[in-house]
Amino acid sequence: LGIVAAFEDRLAFQQEVVIPMVAVRAAGGLKAGQMVSGPPDLFVVHGTAFYNMGQDDLALQAFDKALSLQITPDLGAAALNNKGLALLRLHRFQEAIGCFEEALKLNPDLEQAKQNLQRARKLLDDKTKVRTERES
Repeated sequence: LGIVAAFEDRLAFQQEVVIPMVAVRAAGGLKAGQMVSGPPDLFVVHGTAFYNMGQDDLALQAFDKALSLQITPDLGAAALNNKGLALLRLHRFQEAIGCFEEALKLNPDLEQAKQNLQRARKLLDDKTKVRTERES
């Protein structure tokens, strides 16, 4: 049992399995989606799973947890890249750009982060242009 997490319906995920494994009664202080324990790479895996399920807030929590632990530069770059994707989907473009830039500092060869950074800058630029057009 590498990791335990509660989800909205109070089901737990175990290991790298995304499908709820066992129904549990969460302790009073445990919040839905909160990761309880596990190695950093599993927080990244679960953050990515939450992102793929459209649960961006839970994904951000998992990525933040992974990034708060001691992790390798490559794993940190992956977590930051995926966190940036969740932020993009939430239209938090400036924060996403910061994540992609930090990911590239950790791993300058991460092609996905390079592409995502370009995409985020374009989305921010487009948003700024629309705002400027509306104001004039």
